[in-house]
Amino acid sequence: DLLRYPSDIFQFGESDWEAIAALPGWGPKSCKNLKESVQRVATNGVSLGRFIYSLGIRHVGKHSSELVASSYGTIDGFLNAIEAAANFTNDNDVVQETSATDEDCLEREKSDGSQRYPFPALQNKLGIGPVMIESLMEFSGSQNLVLAAKSLSESIRVLKQDIVTGEEETSSSSSMDTARPWKGLRVVFTGSLEGLTRGEAQKLAKLLGAKSTPGSVSKSTDLVVFGEKGGKKLEQAQTLGISTLPADEFLRIVEDLHLLVEKKGSE
Repeated sequence: DLLRYPSDIFQFGESDWEAIAALPGWGPKSCKNLKESVQRVATNGVSLGRFIYSLGIRHVGKHSSELVASSYGTIDGFLNAIEAAANFTNDNDVVQETSATDEDCLEREKSDGSQRYPFPALQNKLGIGPVMIESLMEFSGSQNLVLAAKSLSESIRVLKQDIVTGEEETSSSSSMDTARPWKGLRVVFTGSLEGLTRGEAQKLAKLLGAKSTPGSVSKSTDLVVFGEKGGKKLEQAQTLGISTLPADEFLRIVEDLHLLVEKKGSE
């Protein structure tokens, strides 16, 4: 086998590239394009957000990967969080995901230096909920996946990103970017949303900064919000690796920003 881990491609010699070119459906030109792309990544590096997205973690799409990256800043910080979370996978005393935002417990965690929750840097971060944290937990529990991530990080240069803390998000809530966390995103809704019509949900997405709310999923879609009976659109998003968000977490976001009140007041 030519590839056991994604990082293997960065160690290819000429004989390996010749083997790629000989594969059905490839050829010298396709192989050359791939080789140039690999060399470009190896030389220029990738952002931490792009690295996290490349890992293919379920429910962690492009936008979500940037949110995670902004919580850790460096590849070492992210991988350390993955390793720490692995200690929770077999711990029967872990608090339920729905309780992971308990502010009193998080304050105790800060005061005594202990870690009561997996991925504490992500707790209460706007746009990240228990579904995404559970997916990160599943990833951290797979030794093969973690080993592959570490191996890849050692093969390429992963660029640092600015850390944005929860305190900074709160203190800058009056700014346009924080008040509109979905700025520029293309957001698709699927399934039923409790208490909201599809049109109302789309208006709320626009208040969050969404660039558009198309009715179908495509490669240009940034986020899919799904309720009950999400159906085909949800399946398409998962196939394309697009970030997904449960409807209840969408409602939590708009409630945190008091957009439901704003919506009612504008009617």
